Amino acid sequence: MEDGLNREIIEQKAEAIRRASKPKTMGVLIVIFVCILIVMVGSLASYYYYTFQKQGTTSEQNIRNSWNDVVVATVELTNSFTSVTTFSDLSTDTSGGFKGKLSSASRALRDVVYDFQGENSYVFSGHSFVNRLNSFLDDYLAYLRELQKVIDNGASGMIKDIADIDELMKLSKKMNESYDNLLISDKNGVVQANLPRELFEMSDSVKILIEADLLNRKETEEADKAAIDAAVAVVTKFVQAYSDKDAEAMKIYLTSQAESEFKPAQVLDNALEIKNFKAIDTRKLNETKIEIDGQIDKETPDSKTITEKRLFAMLKVDGKWLIDSWDIM
Repeated sequence: MEDGLNREIIEQKAEAIRRASKPKTMGVLIVIFVCILIVMVGSLASYYYYTFQKQGTTSEQNIRNSWNDVVVATVELTNSFTSVTTFSDLSTDTSGGFKGKLSSASRALRDVVYDFQGENSYVFSGHSFVNRLNSFLDDYLAYLRELQKVIDNGASGMIKDIADIDELMKLSKKMNESYDNLLISDKNGVVQANLPRELFEMSDSVKILIEADLLNRKETEEADKAAIDAAVAVVTKFVQAYSDKDAEAMKIYLTSQAESEFKPAQVLDNALEIKNFKAIDTRKLNETKIEIDGQIDKETPDSKTITEKRLFAMLKVDGKWLIDSWDIM
């Protein structure tokens, strides 16, 4: 009986020990679980942060590389502009000339814009930087397109007034403002290479070239008109002498070559009465040659009017315009 009592006491103590150790075991398991959870969360956070940083760094470098392409193309463009001295130089198709560099810059800019379309997730400088970068590139491209248009119009003589390039000046100002806003928004220094200031001064230089070209063209037109008027006056006097049947007076207005071929008897015999003469078209071929399409109205003995058209080829000899030929057209 005593043995049974001792066994019962021992079992009660063992049960008490088991009950006392169970909460401690649960506590240890909870602590271990929490530690594992913290490690997992930390690992995930580190993974996503690293991935995010890596993506951002890659995007940032891609943009920087593309931006450097813009800078290189712009430097080549502005450098080529330094050799431009007249407006016609802008459209001259020579190796390494401004015309070729303008095309290259436009092409490089379009390629960069296309590449940047895949960089919209770049957030290191925030959406403001990306938006302003795209805005500047759009304004830059618009400016280059308008500059090419101005050059083409000028080469074809379509620019009649300096106001015809107002759009170019407006786009230049807009591009300049977009560039300043881009630099302000670049908090991370992605734009490490700046564009040359000559780019933003180019429109003013082009305006000066166009003003000089317009003035030169006006002076040339006035000189051409004066030359043509003088040549027409010579032909008018020649036709008047022809009407008067005055061979000696006609010879005064002929070159030596034309005079040697002039046969007054054949020209003046049976000549009809001249009623009217007018120059219907004129062309200055160069500084010493002018062509005049003339119309001579003659009256027949039976009072009928016939029209004779002649091409007067004029040569400038010793500062005077003379008739080198006057063939029937």
